[in-house]
Amino acid sequence: VGTLGGGLLVYDLRFLAPWKQWRVASGSAALSMRTANFCSSPSVFVALDSDCNDVALFDVVRGSCSTLFLTEPVSEKQKEAAVSVPTLLQAQTQAGVSAVGAS
Repeated sequence: VGTLGGGLLVYDLRFLAPWKQWRVASGSAALSMRTANFCSSPSVFVALDSDCNDVALFDVVRGSCSTLFLTEPVSEKQKEAAVSVPTLLQAQTQAGVSAVGAS
């Protein structure tokens, strides 16, 4: 699940519970998410709300951006923003226990 606040949640459907939870460091909204079935580890494409129309491929096991697709920027401000690769920050679950790395 992607949120307008930049949150990414991955659920374990066996237990209907959150498995991993992150927040996009830039705060960009996650407009859409799609599973990437061609990668060696579980990954998702995430369309991010930004000036460059970013689409990031995130590895959900490592919590990192594997590939970044973006449109060519027009202005200088957009060119500076285009070189930053989105990062994921560990987020807290509602119960206050970390969803990433929890046993």
